Amino acid sequence: MQRQATHEVTKKNVQAFLTKVRTVIKDNASAKQVNLIGLLNRIIDGWSNYRRYVVSKEVYSAVDTAIWQALWKWCCRRHPCKGARWI
Repeated sequence: MQRQATHEVTKKNVQAFLTKVRTVIKDNASAKQVNLIGLLNRIIDGWSNYRRYVVSKEVYSAVDTAIWQALWKWCCRRHPCKGARWI
């Protein structure tokens, strides 16, 4: 029977990752969504694969929520004349 070492993600690491994601989103304010999604997928996949053995559902849930909120703001900035249902 193998035992896996469980590690936790530090708050500093999560904040650094979210800062990087938010910076990419802000730097690509006028980019097409296909290009932005491609950039973000590489960053998110790399971060999550590096921490795939971390047992922390709360951390991944919080990161998911923060990224969703940042993308929602990006969408609202891209389409200021459209409503929430359209976006």
